[in-house]
Amino acid sequence: MVDYTLEGLEEGPHMVAIKAWDNLNNFSSASMAFEVAKEGVLIRGNEVLNYPNPFDPSSEETQFYYELGRPARVTVKVYTVAGRLIRTMPEEEAMQGYNQSHAWDGKDQDGDWVANGVYLYKLVAHAEGKRAEVYGKVVVMR
Repeated sequence: MVDYTLEGLEEGPHMVAIKAWDNLNNFSSASMAFEVAKEGVLIRGNEVLNYPNPFDPSSEETQFYYELGRPARVTVKVYTVAGRLIRTMPEEEAMQGYNQSHAWDGKDQDGDWVANGVYLYKLVAHAEGKRAEVYGKVVVMR
């Protein structure tokens, strides 16, 4: 195990590569990509994905995936393209790092199936008095 602190890195994506030789001069290398985020960032990468997308609500649900910079309370709201709120998922506690949560079954707040088409969703995260929002699209096809 090697413990090394990288200092002075600017915000953004980086790559680290390690090369090593043993006593018989056998060579090996490994690399890893990582991203330095600004301290206090709630939703990293400003990207939320849902899978499957498009999805068929008669046979499956779509799950939302996102990365948090620290633990937060998260909810997902689904809207029509006209901007009408049709579903609010219950708030969940999410941990720092990658998360999968808030399965949407393709039903509105009244429990009725939504029509085929494109819908917008908003993921909202709250932590320590801060709030962040990220938007995305989901396609319903039966």
